[in-house]
Amino acid sequence: MIKVLTRYRVFATALATAATVVAAPIADAEVLYVRADAPPGGEGTSWGTAFQDLQDALSAAEASNGSVASIWVAAGTYRPDAGTGLRSLTFALPGGVAVLGGFAGDETDLAQRNPAAN
Repeated sequence: MIKVLTRYRVFATALATAATVVAAPIADAEVLYVRADAPPGGEGTSWGTAFQDLQDALSAAEASNGSVASIWVAAGTYRPDAGTGLRSLTFALPGGVAVLGGFAGDETDLAQRNPAAN
């Protein structure tokens, strides 16, 4: 389960030994979708073509030059190791992109997500 503030984008700026987190309202912009049980090869533009791997969505958002505002993540387990088992790897969140969980994988509106159930 991924928990992030509803209707807020989280910006994280990593400093040498600390992180600063600032919340700002989410604007209407492109959304990418991640679902662990999605068919392979998805481009992340809908639940039907969702990325299977959260890292793929984070990389696509980073490369979007700011056109991706949020990533909607369906319930599931997502690991940054791409199946290698390396426990030292982490997800790097791109600036200006909200990563939101609590989705079943068929929602069409942010208000439909249910973090308690997903």
